[in-house]
This record gives sequence, structure tokens and C-alpha cells, in this order.
Amino acid sequence: MLLFILIITIPAFLSLLNNNYFTMHDDQHIVRLFLLDKGIGQGYLYPRWVDGLGFNFGYPLYNFYPPLPYYAGWIFHLLGFSLIWSIKLTFILGFILAAFGIYLFVKKFLGKLPAVLASVLYTYFFYHAVLVYVRGALAEFFAMAVIPYVFLTIVNIAEKPNIRNSIFFGISFAALILTHPLVAVPSVFFIGFFFLFYLWRLSKERIRFVKYFSVGILTGLLLSLFFWLPSISERKFTMVDPILTRELASYKLHYIYPTQFLYSPWGYGGSIPGPFDGMTFQLGKVHIGKPE
Repeated sequence: MLLFILIITIPAFLSLLNNNYFTMHDDQHIVRLFLLDKGIGQGYLYPRWVDGLGFNFGYPLYNFYPPLPYYAGWIFHLLGFSLIWSIKLTFILGFILAAFGIYLFVKKFLGKLPAVLASVLYTYFFYHAVLVYVRGALAEFFAMAVIPYVFLTIVNIAEKPNIRNSIFFGISFAALILTHPLVAVPSVFFIGFFFLFYLWRLSKERIRFVKYFSVGILTGLLLSLFFWLPSISERKFTMVDPILTRELASYKLHYIYPTQFLYSPWGYGGSIPGPFDGMTFQLGKVHIGKPE
């Protein structure tokens, strides 16, 4: 069955299987991977500051930008792949991990066949295509692959509250933080709802579930501490807040109209105020139960 899941993901990334790169909005991945490799080659296991950026003054890239997807790309590069192929293989890995993760998660509740269907729907989710082929948002795309494992490991703790499952939950939670903090933060609310659901559902193992869930949260925060603590403490030295809250990336300018979830034309432009964005926010009619 897992081989079948792998096969059905192939069309999603088939267009990447060539020697060419592809046009995307966030096209800095090659240089980010190059600078990570250069920093590691200089003896820094985690190079927070990279040279060559910031008009050759250097830039604290990995002090603020989530590093995990680029370390995945670095492993491919270490195995002998070019920088271009390493980034493309990281995207492909994201498709495969997402398909397997959602399959294993849904199988816990509904069985194999519904899990296969969920894997197909998740793989060919419009948002995945936009993240890869329009925005090129590698970190956010990779976060979509990590999220199913976070919730899967919570289910495992509820079924068998032990230290092993707790550690796996902590690792997956840390991976989410190290992949995309801006996805991890809102995910905490859904993790909280999931926790409350099992807290209400369980009876005999409730105390042990709370114990090992808490250990998992703490483990995840400690494993990712090297990233999020300096990022938060040194944020005041950046222009992140003014840009995100008052200027170009202000959330007030980019709220999505409900009709855009149902239909919005495919495009390669950006998000602008109003319902006429240059990119699609459509979820997919099949995904929302409207096949016509």
C-alpha cells in the first residue's frame, strides 16, 4: 500500500524530473542552500550569519529563517547532487512525506481505503500546487508535510501513553517549528483542540496522556530552542514587525474573500487588496465536497 501511495504522488512532481530549474516567486533557495553548505564547510554546524547577502555585509539568515528544509537539501547535496537537484529533491521529498503522513493519520480513524483517498486529495490539494509552482514557498510547503505527523503522534500518545510516543511527538513538533514558525504558531491552537478532544474522550489513561503530551511539548520546545529563542529575543533589532503589521505585508491587506476559496483563477501574480488577486486561493471543489 505504501508503494501505491508513492506511485500516486509521482504526477505531482513529474515536471521537476529534468535538469532545468523552474520559475517561482521565492527563488532564493539555491543561494540559501549554497550559503548553508559554505557555512557548514567553514566548521559551523549551524551558521546563523551568512556572507554574500545584505549587499556583501552579511545577513543573519538562519537566525530568523527556518533551517530544516535546507538541511534536508544539504543532505542531498552531501550525497553528490547539484544545488538545483538538491532543492528539487527537497520539494519531491515534501510531496512524499505529506502523502505518507496523511495516509497514516487517516488510517487510524477510517481504515486503508479512505486513507488512500485522503492521501490523493492532500497531494493534489490546490494549495500544494500554489506553494510549489507559483510561490516556491519551500518552508511552508514542507510544513504541510510535517503537520500530519504532529497529529499522528498525538493519536499514538492517546492510544499508548509512553515515553517513546512522547519523544516522537516532541520531534515532530520541533520539526514543525524548525520548518515554519508562522505555520507552527496557529497550529498550536489546533493541537490544543486535539488535546482537549482526547482529554474528553479518554477515561482510564487521562492522567498519563496529559503527562506524556506535556513531555512531548516540552521536548519539542527544547529541541528547537536553539532557533526560536534567539529569533524571538533578537527580533527587536529587525524590521519584521513594521513590515508585517503596517506596510506591504500587513494582514489587513490580504484577507481572503470566502468566494475565493470556492473559485479564483489560476495565476502567477501576487496577493493584493480585494478579491482580484493574481494567484488562486481555490481549495478545490472535490476537497470541499462540490464535484460539479
